[in-house]
Amino acid sequence: MNTVAEIITWTLVAAQLPDDEQAVMINTVEWHEPVWIGYYEAGCWHLIDGTALADDVVIAWADLPAGIEGE
Repeated sequence: MNTVAEIITWTLVAAQLPDDEQAVMINTVEWHEPVWIGYYEAGCWHLIDGTALADDVVIAWADLPAGIEGE
């Protein structure tokens, strides 16, 4: 069995934001599950389903893993 690993690099929201509408992993401080998939658009964070989030909920974001292409 082959094992593939990817390094995830988190970026603090205070330091940099992702491109608008780019799906990313988001790290939150208030929720039971700290990592979600979401995006930033027009000055607001959203979950991938479009639900808007409060301004201070997201503290960091990371690019989605590339995954493995079919063999």
